[in-house]
Amino acid sequence: MAEATHLLDLPLKHKPKDIKPQGSGSGLDADKVDGLHASELGGGGPHAAIHETGGGDKVHFADLERGELDATLHDAFTGTPHISQTEKDKIHDRLHALDSTLDHSGVITDAQHGTKTTIPDAHHRKWSWADEQGWNREIVVPLTGKRMSPGGGGGGGWTRIGQVLGLGASGTWDALHVEPASALKVGNEIFLYYTGRNSTGTYRCGLATSVDPKGTFTRYAGNPIIDLGGAGAPDEVCAACPTVVYDRAENIFKLWYIGASAAWANRYLCYATSNDGKSWTKRSPPNVYTFPGSPSTDWGPVVIKVGKYYFCGYRDGTSGNIYLLASNDGINWTNEGSILSLGSAGQWDDTNLNYIGLFWNLGIWYLTYTGRNSAGNSGVGMATSVDGFNFTKWRYNPIYYNSASGFDSQRVYWAILLMIDDVFYMYYGGFNGVNITIGVATLP
Repeated sequence: MAEATHLLDLPLKHKPKDIKPQGSGSGLDADKVDGLHASELGGGGPHAAIHETGGGDKVHFADLERGELDATLHDAFTGTPHISQTEKDKIHDRLHALDSTLDHSGVITDAQHGTKTTIPDAHHRKWSWADEQGWNREIVVPLTGKRMSPGGGGGGGWTRIGQVLGLGASGTWDALHVEPASALKVGNEIFLYYTGRNSTGTYRCGLATSVDPKGTFTRYAGNPIIDLGGAGAPDEVCAACPTVVYDRAENIFKLWYIGASAAWANRYLCYATSNDGKSWTKRSPPNVYTFPGSPSTDWGPVVIKVGKYYFCGYRDGTSGNIYLLASNDGINWTNEGSILSLGSAGQWDDTNLNYIGLFWNLGIWYLTYTGRNSAGNSGVGMATSVDGFNFTKWRYNPIYYNSASGFDSQRVYWAILLMIDDVFYMYYGGFNGVNITIGVATLP
């Protein structure tokens, strides 16, 4: 069993009490953003199970495949022979804080019987695990005990579906490359935010939508949703990497992107807002943070909201490591330092880390990234954390590689995660030697 961490004292650096995951790759949903929230327990997934034993007041997390999870999921109450009613109340309150999307309809899946069952107090039944004897629920995590090989060999656990967004028409703003940046489920549609690049090397932000997360996406007619700023603006020559959070408290969509001033002299974290996730208004001025280090190699960012705090991951151009920013409002940011380093010599990611995604689910942070070795081979890796500041690389990295042929035959970039009904969708950029387009893979 993995190392224990108490549910009542999650070691978040800022200790937010109202952990409600939102944002890019988090499985975000709200009243107007439907579907499974990252704090929702999933039913029927094959990867892990929460068991409550019939003879005691203990909560157990069952072993994952081969019993390995690198201290991410954990036995919350190891060695506790009995939980008092006071502690049960604390557990209920703690888990209630995670619950932000249940409609309290009284319909849940009873994993023991495999059917939908109406229970008078579904909210209580769903979260108060210590109170209900003999009840089992399954949860799913985006991890497998399989390693993928270059060319797509070795399985890897993920199923490669194919390309979902191709290039724009010749001469348009996204005719050379399209790269995924974030994905949200809004109503019955998937909003896929992406970076487009034209033949002159200029980056802008776009949106494509689909009702089928594995289907072909259609470009929004109002693209690009974020265009370049005017002369002297912090986004004069670049507006890229749109990462989006729906802020339930303020009932608006928030978007951060990377902007670059003339001649790429500086790179900035820039900010815009929207009422519908399609039409955006830039903050004036848009820049809210100046990235340190070499301006020619810093790239990103990706933003996620956990509780009332915002976190932004990006690649630092000086060290080559992944760094983290934190903020109370998404505008004023503090640099928390490095959270993921290059692999040691000879490892698959010893030369470059880049193109990251952040996903939060049931108290665990998942960081996806593109790694490259000295031979030029690149793949997608994953790292996990219980606090958002200390990450451990998954032992079965890389989790995803290029295929032997097709749109992603040379390299894969920038994997981002979306969870819908216990299925993980990984949107990624595939490079065929000339162009980058967007594909999707699923787990399970």
